[in-house]
Amino acid sequence: MDLAAAFVLSLLGGYCFAYRWRATALDTKRADGHHLYFRAALCGSVLFVVALGMRRLLDWSFPACLRFDSALIDYFRPALKVESGLELVSQVRRVEWIVTAVYSLLLGIGCGLPADCRADFELQIRADEIVSAAKFSPAIYTEFNPDWRQRLTQPNQPRSSIGTNFKFSGPT
Repeated sequence: MDLAAAFVLSLLGGYCFAYRWRATALDTKRADGHHLYFRAALCGSVLFVVALGMRRLLDWSFPACLRFDSALIDYFRPALKVESGLELVSQVRRVEWIVTAVYSLLLGIGCGLPADCRADFELQIRADEIVSAAKFSPAIYTEFNPDWRQRLTQPNQPRSSIGTNFKFSGPT
């Protein structure tokens, strides 16, 4: 595995973070082409630096984390592309970058998830697809749906299709 290919993990973590985090989700979903790539690269770079700092802090604070980190380094070392002329310290350093890239991927996936899963279910309609819009008026609704109070107590009654757009309304 080439070292540059390992940084794709940070890029994927940055994409997951930008796609799922509420502050950037809408802009990321609308971005395309190189804008999306650079957004993911920026978030991935920030996540890589944060993961590197967290890794150093955890290794320094907790000996168990240092042992786990060493086991990961030993696990990933055979996956690296063999380069002659590198000292053992340089080879270990390269594997540490890969472990940090894996941490940044996990950090991007974990931090990008919303607090509640119900936030994923939103209705989004593009503005150019809206045919007409008006303020809701209870008086007009009552005029076209005089039995609305009875339908609240009996939910299995068929609904009226007045005022709905079947393209967006779903099953009735």
